Amino acid sequence: MLKTCFTAALLLSVSGFARGVENNWSNMGITGGKVLALAHHPSAANVLLAAGAQSVYKTTDGGHNWAPVLRSIHPLSVAFAKSRPGRAYAAGAYDGAFYRSDDSGDTWTFVSSMSSSGFAGGMFDAGMAVDPEDENIIYGADSDENPRSVYKSADGGATWTLVKAIDDGSPLPSYDGSAITALIVPAHDTVLFTTNKDYGDDGAIYRSINAGVTWASFTDVLNTDPTLRPLNCIAADRADPGVLYAGGESIFKSADYGATWISTPSLSNEIYSITVKGPDNIVGCEGANCHESTDGGATWVSTAAIDDTLSGNIQGPLLYSPADGALYLADSWTGAGIYKSSGTNLAALTFAGINKGLHNVSLDILLHDAANADVIYAANQVDLYVSTNSGKSWLRRFPADGGKRSGAFALLTDTDGTLYAGIGQYLRKSTDFGGTWSPVYDFSSLNLGNIMALAFDPADHNTLYLGAGGTDLPAAGAGLYKSTNKGSSWGGPATIYFHGLTVSQISVSSTDPNIIYAVSNPIDKNNSYLYKTTDGGTTWTQLSRPEEGQGGYINTLMPDPDQDGTVYVANDWNIYRSRDSGATWASIYNDAQGGVKKFYIHHPAGGARALYSGLDDSVYMDINEGASWTRIGSGFNGVKALAPGSLYVGTGEGLYKTAITSSQVAVAGTTVLASAMASGGTVSISIPQGAFGAGTSVVALPFDPGAVAADANMLPGALGVNIQTNSATQPAAPVTLAFTYANSDIAGLDPASLAIVRLDDTGSGYTVLDSRTSGGTVTAATSHFSRFVLAQYTPSAAITPAPIAYPMPYNPVTRPAGMSIINLAAGSQVKIYTIMGQLVRKIEVPPSGTALWNGRNDAGKMAASGIYIALVRDQAQKIKRLKLAVEK
Repeated sequence: MLKTCFTAALLLSVSGFARGVENNWSNMGITGGKVLALAHHPSAANVLLAAGAQSVYKTTDGGHNWAPVLRSIHPLSVAFAKSRPGRAYAAGAYDGAFYRSDDSGDTWTFVSSMSSSGFAGGMFDAGMAVDPEDENIIYGADSDENPRSVYKSADGGATWTLVKAIDDGSPLPSYDGSAITALIVPAHDTVLFTTNKDYGDDGAIYRSINAGVTWASFTDVLNTDPTLRPLNCIAADRADPGVLYAGGESIFKSADYGATWISTPSLSNEIYSITVKGPDNIVGCEGANCHESTDGGATWVSTAAIDDTLSGNIQGPLLYSPADGALYLADSWTGAGIYKSSGTNLAALTFAGINKGLHNVSLDILLHDAANADVIYAANQVDLYVSTNSGKSWLRRFPADGGKRSGAFALLTDTDGTLYAGIGQYLRKSTDFGGTWSPVYDFSSLNLGNIMALAFDPADHNTLYLGAGGTDLPAAGAGLYKSTNKGSSWGGPATIYFHGLTVSQISVSSTDPNIIYAVSNPIDKNNSYLYKTTDGGTTWTQLSRPEEGQGGYINTLMPDPDQDGTVYVANDWNIYRSRDSGATWASIYNDAQGGVKKFYIHHPAGGARALYSGLDDSVYMDINEGASWTRIGSGFNGVKALAPGSLYVGTGEGLYKTAITSSQVAVAGTTVLASAMASGGTVSISIPQGAFGAGTSVVALPFDPGAVAADANMLPGALGVNIQTNSATQPAAPVTLAFTYANSDIAGLDPASLAIVRLDDTGSGYTVLDSRTSGGTVTAATSHFSRFVLAQYTPSAAITPAPIAYPMPYNPVTRPAGMSIINLAAGSQVKIYTIMGQLVRKIEVPPSGTALWNGRNDAGKMAASGIYIALVRDQAQKIKRLKLAVEK
């Protein structure tokens, strides 16, 4: 891992690019996360920008509150310009996507990408700095691509040129493979950056005094023993930018813009970030503490711990605000967010988290308590979070020893609510939702790496299975373990199989506990192997891989909870299903929309059985056994975990939830309620008796109408629902929809002109339903399920919607309520003829403007299959001809 030092002008990396998360998904309020960059406004003391995992955040009150201002770019670096008030830049991950703001970060404009300048893959993961005299001159450092390079723009980021590639063999051939660690522009035409060889040793400084045309390097003067002298950071004195400091285990100082350097005594710990408070007054932070020098680095005073609850180190950008004497320290390593400390006596200060609104936490594990429906656990390898009220509020728990924060590689709950957590090489349990912990077993003597997976025998929870290993080379004790007393002891040899290989997933059949599936990862990490036992683990068989010969990592292994012998696996390309316990496989989802990261099956009591697919940036759902997938959310920063209730999605920037409701239709009428938006607006779907056959599944999926195209007549609000069944069946009788809206759902709309609009199945048009408004609820009837939005509808006199008849062809047996003919003049008459001109039926048009034909003639007899002609009068009183088809 690259050890990096940060300054106000410098930052670090992540990846991805997508549209923002849709507003039918609510963020569940877990705050903090990895922050790769900080930038302090040069003239506004309380204004800062932060680069989170997915979005750029801004504070205007010194960090007390943060809000996203540029979403879904996976920002790597942010910077303010000194020469132009309000000018700020942000660089994203994919192709070096580059943005500009001229209002201190409130709004942003896409400027360019590195690929548009001919540098495919380039990105500013190691720093970005703006010329202090010219806001249009920007430098960016890329430490991820080969060659590691520094780029320059002279036109505000519109175009870029390469000014230095440090892997080009000159001037230091021995430094091939170096990583850029920090970048700074202290004066016009003067640029400096630091490097480390092999991401941690052999530090060097490169300097140009002609805007990157030529470069000089400094190594010997800095390093008497280069292998012990990593250089992680570089910073300038704000009042005198000619005074520079660079360092890692030692601090080096220059008083002439980097032309010459002197060494100061070594510190006991390696400094990852540094900032300058004033002449000879510098602060440097290592993983757990900060240190201050008032004599240019000759001597140091250590402070208290930054956060003594952390089990890992904080490594991230460090800023000093002279306006209020505040220090800002961001965490790019453990994901603890941003800390702030203020005052004059650094040794007596404490750092406090300032993460309100910084929804940026990466979550790898989601778990519902088996005994408590309202209890949810969310975890990563640093933190464990628990909610006892279905996500309304969260507590951070510390399951590791000594009060140190630690997350989990594996979580599991027993039927009585006992929580088991695999923390490194220790198995622990809690009976109070993570408040206190007791040891279950210490595996440290077995050198098993980390506990990666836990699973109970569903028929006997005394039997516990444990998978161990690591994400790098597996430890000698890695493998699959079994206990018959809930982990108190592990008999045998403890390892049942896969000795020395990581076991990352274990799934026990819900119908036969002797059938167990396991995923084992070999040393090369690029391939996963699937194994099965039918005798409780005594003997194992390696199953064929679904994509034999392609390699790849199995992200999800899941036996079907409803169908014995059916098992699913998901990898970066597909979701595969086996109907014969893993002997043969068939793809039910491919990677046309992106790599598959998670797969989940949920079948609530009385509801629809649904399959869920979590991709890099989106989630899909299917209620027809994998035959037809619907995207229900997008804009996520890497889907890492899925859990029901209605659906929780753990991502690289926090936990999200959307309300998905479903019901098995009974013979009598039923009602499905869908909380369609985070605003609290709801949609009631009232299904009358006879609309469907008994057992049909109806699902209500909230969706974001933000992408629905408005026109001169229709302006969509923020409330939308997608109604589906598990077959192509449409309701045989009209279904009543009731949209109850919150004020935010109709912001900017006229409440007196609200209507429910059905979007055409093709997405190319819409139909306005005959709607009624009472209080805050709009109701309408529909005989066709699709996507519906609440909208302002104000038809102009010049535009009249054309009459439409549906469904077509019409089957009076499957839909006895009738064919709908809409957009008619109220009080007019519909006349239906055979193609030979014989009158079949006359229908009076009600005030709603919608007529229903049930396929019968005026005498009540069923019409024959065939083509019919309808003469109708539209809303502009013009006569139209419609062709109707009846098919029985």
